[in-house]
Amino acid sequence: MKTAIWFALIGWWAGTAWLAIAVAFCATIFLLPIGWPMLKAVPQVFFGPD
Repeated sequence: MKTAIWFALIGWWAGTAWLAIAVAFCATIFLLPIGWPMLKAVPQVFFGPD
């Protein structure tokens, strides 16, 4: 239930913004070390902390 509330109120827009920024970071060689861990964390951003 907590996950559904997180996703409905915060997760969908925060996750979309996080994903867009991570992809933009991965497109540059200098920001790739930041973008790759961000991509790995996308499910946690979408569905909330454990």
